[in-house]
Amino acid sequence: MSGERILIVDDERPLLDGIIHNLRQAGYHPHAATSAEEALQHLEQETYDVGIFDLMLPGMSGFDLCQKLRAQNNDMPIIMLTARDGEDDRVRGLQSGADDYIVKPFSQRELVSRVAALLRRREMDASAARRSQLIRVGDLEIDTATQQVTVRDRKVVLTPSEYVVLASLARAQGTTVPRVEIVRELWNSSHTGDERVCDVHVYAIRQKLRQVGCRQELIHTTRGIGYALRV
Repeated sequence: MSGERILIVDDERPLLDGIIHNLRQAGYHPHAATSAEEALQHLEQETYDVGIFDLMLPGMSGFDLCQKLRAQNNDMPIIMLTARDGEDDRVRGLQSGADDYIVKPFSQRELVSRVAALLRRREMDASAARRSQLIRVGDLEIDTATQQVTVRDRKVVLTPSEYVVLASLARAQGTTVPRVEIVRELWNSSHTGDERVCDVHVYAIRQKLRQVGCRQELIHTTRGIGYALRV
């Protein structure tokens, strides 16, 4: 850990202050915004290593903020804060480009752990990318050096988490990868997390492959187990 910069966007001041305190205690440099609009101003001036966005914000929502950043090709890892009973919101948060979600009320220790996991995964991704390998499956091509994904030379824009899921399936060379293993790889740890995160990312990858004209259904479901990437 080297004082990574964390952007927290939440309009609940007591919660915001608690997050800031705990991140500082863990050695991070937290920066706060109470609205998406204020966050965008910060992002125009600075770069951040992780974003923590509340789903319900005044004005622009956390969903919209996340989508806007992904549309700008900002690949900062993002954690979405959601309500306890808002399962649809959790799925929508992931579909908007978030890498993870955490449900309110939550343990500050758990949030700090999730931040550390995302940072650890990003470092591992960078290390793996330096070991270049070109993987082809049907119309799909994955360049692990640049983490660029194409379908017949058309670029497929994936979030960092979607890329991890796709690369995990590609490395398995057509065999089924259990959902629990994919989730573990997302966090680079034994923390299993919520396997629905994997399902949402697979759904999004399938949609994006279709949108760029992929002619085959490449991601196959093994019911009750996981997924395989093959023609």
